[in-house]
Amino acid sequence: MNHEMRLHAEPFEKIQTGLKTVKFRLFDEKRKKLKIGDTILFSKRSNESEKIKVRITAIKKFARFKDMAKIYPDAKGTEIYYSTKEERACGVVAIEFKLGPSDWGKGTENLSAEIDKVLYS
Repeated sequence: MNHEMRLHAEPFEKIQTGLKTVKFRLFDEKRKKLKIGDTILFSKRSNESEKIKVRITAIKKFARFKDMAKIYPDAKGTEIYYSTKEERACGVVAIEFKLGPSDWGKGTENLSAEIDKVLYS
């Protein structure tokens, strides 16, 4: 499955250069749909035509960002973007990913039909 998220310039550029391989978010309804192997298309908020596609390699859930920061020191400070109420209600998630080719996911839209054609023809 493909997902989309928007990023500010700094994290976008760190992902683009391979310096950032994990994103920290609330474990809200949108993030509950993420699965290992899915792709995320990140777009840069200041120029949404700039995009990066990554493949999810791990999803790790935590109760709070301070718990996450024990494993992922870069998560420290992430809590400023969310209210304590949101954090307690949803929990938080570390989404690990790897940068990949821009064509990930292309051509798979009709894969099921193609498989059926081969199997049942």
